[in-house]
Formats: sequence, C-alpha cells, structure tokens
Amino acid sequence: MSDSRPTNSGRVSGPRNEISQNGLVDPDLTPLFEALSHHHRRLVLLLLKEGRLETKADMNEYCECGSTELDLALEHRHLPTLERSGYVEWDPDTGRISRGDRFDEVETFLDLIEPSRVERPFGELG
Repeated sequence: MSDSRPTNSGRVSGPRNEISQNGLVDPDLTPLFEALSHHHRRLVLLLLKEGRLETKADMNEYCECGSTELDLALEHRHLPTLERSGYVEWDPDTGRISRGDRFDEVETFLDLIEPSRVERPFGELG
C-alpha cells in the first residue's frame, strides 16, 4: 500500500505528490475553471483572443441578450472575476478590456473548448 496521505493544503504527500502538483487537482487551477465556467466569461476571453474586443460595449455585437442585463452582469460579476484571475485588465471608468498578464494560461484551454466559434451569434456559443 502507498504512503500517500492528504495534507492540510489538499495536496497528497508521498509517492503520488507529482500528480497533485502538476495535475488537475492542483488548487492553482481553480481560477482557470472559474473563468471558463460561464459562457459570458468564455465569450470575453474568446473575443480578446480573436482581437475583437476592446470595450465592454463591443460585447453587445456578439450577444443576443439585452444590453442593460449584459452590462450589469459584466460589470458586477464577469469582468471582476476575470480581472482577479489576471486573465484580463479592465478599466471600469472607460470600459476598456485587454489581455491580462496571465491570459496565456487560459488561451490554450480556449482552443480546446471553443475552437474559433466567435463568428456565430452568441446564442449558438452556449
């Protein structure tokens, strides 16, 4: 039997430690999964990746929902989540959105889950 046991950090000590340090159970991946867990956040990231997003207002071109509803969701939930993760930089005063310092970490996953689907209306991205 293995000498592996959980530690307070949630990592496994012992021979299987490399799995928790480099695999999907690594707690450092939590911001990534949180960022990708909602379609509005994925759309923001995809549009940035494609060079089609400069301001929050640009989202209305790709979204079929009401602009007021979308603006509120972006301002109070989605953009702050993406900014905290370091995937985007967002200026609430100007509405400008750009790639954050850690954008490259999420870019590879975007290629896997949403390959070049931005041309379609938002309702089809779901």
